Amino acid sequence: MIAVQFLELFCSVSMQAMLVVSIAYWLGRFIEDDKIRCHLWTVCFVTLLLSVLTAAILPHRRFYFPGEQLAHPIKVEMISLQLQFGRMLFWVWLAGCLVSLGLFIRRSIQAEAFLRECRFVDPDVVSLKRLIGSEQHSGVDRKEVCLVSTADIVSPFCWQFHKPYIVIPESLLLYDENELKFILKHELAHLQTGHPLQVFLQRIVEIIFWFHPMVWWASRSSALAREFMCDDQAVESKSDIVCYLKALLRIA
Repeated sequence: MIAVQFLELFCSVSMQAMLVVSIAYWLGRFIEDDKIRCHLWTVCFVTLLLSVLTAAILPHRRFYFPGEQLAHPIKVEMISLQLQFGRMLFWVWLAGCLVSLGLFIRRSIQAEAFLRECRFVDPDVVSLKRLIGSEQHSGVDRKEVCLVSTADIVSPFCWQFHKPYIVIPESLLLYDENELKFILKHELAHLQTGHPLQVFLQRIVEIIFWFHPMVWWASRSSALAREFMCDDQAVESKSDIVCYLKALLRIA
């Protein structure tokens, strides 16, 4: 691929990304179900990846052809400028991708090391089976989820690479089980609905489109949609909402 082709591909894919994110946001305004809205953002990220793949592999129409009416010296100068700018743009984009990829790999390694330092929660103290064993759930088996705790965080989170984890602050172990139940249901909902895979796709898109503000805006919107969806799945009644809000306020 020559520099001029990369320049045209870069412009084309950037405009496609802006269009795809805009359409996803517009459609999301008419969707009230947070779960469907999460799936919509997943489709958005997959579409962005496919747009890059198809643009790099399949032939496409060129945006610019030097006009026959231009004098030969002007035409040569214009092509030379395109080559220089396309070559510079490629190296800047590649450097940004490598930096973003390096940060992603570093954070993943740090997360794995952090999980190894966490302590497994004694089932006699807190047990997923005891707290939400009677609830009907699908997806990740609660028996496979590792519940661990640490004093180094103030907010719970989940993680899944080769094995699902729910990490909670040690202070949450002192909470009333009825409050803790909703927090664990929230994190379990992330795992059961495949949010770790969505986050992985999102990170890949962020690496490729590190320069695109619309993509970062889509990432923030997707993260909010995931949290709202898991909040909805954690509660089932008004009394549950009150108890869950009390737990969140205590964490805050």
